[in-house]
Amino acid sequence: MPSNFQQVIGLLSSLSRSELDEVRKRAAFFLQHKAGQRAVVEQEDWLLEGVLTELERRGRYSNRGQFKLKNTGTFAGVSTKLAEVRRLLEKAAPNISPSQKKYLGEVVAEELANYLSTPYLVDGKIVVRELSINSMLSNIHLAPEAIDRSFPGYMAAGMLGLVVRYQEPNNGR
Repeated sequence: MPSNFQQVIGLLSSLSRSELDEVRKRAAFFLQHKAGQRAVVEQEDWLLEGVLTELERRGRYSNRGQFKLKNTGTFAGVSTKLAEVRRLLEKAAPNISPSQKKYLGEVVAEELANYLSTPYLVDGKIVVRELSINSMLSNIHLAPEAIDRSFPGYMAAGMLGLVVRYQEPNNGR
């Protein structure tokens, strides 16, 4: 019995031009979908996952399965910022396991959320940033500063891994 692929190939020569065009469109759609799935798996972003987890924990986000990070509009340049912050964190926490990186992402996101939620003065008025996915991602570059405020000197000493090395994920967070 021929495979599905062989059956499709065998039928192509009998299709009209408009039917072939429809097959091309559908094939392009499925190729794009499959490539997107593979890219997500191959480039898992533990820092972005930490941000989404922290926002969910605080009741500020609930559509995790629907979230797609695109380099357009609101999130332009965020991928670059995330990559740079991940690089700095990995340098400050060398030799940690993938599960520890995931937990580090959660710790960093919690500290960034606390940092961004801290009231500050502008022209004599107290201002508090609203915590949202937009504010977290557009300020992700402040994560090292937030971490240094909570764990002074750990990043510079390359000892940030101590924060997660002996911790179990979700230990009351």
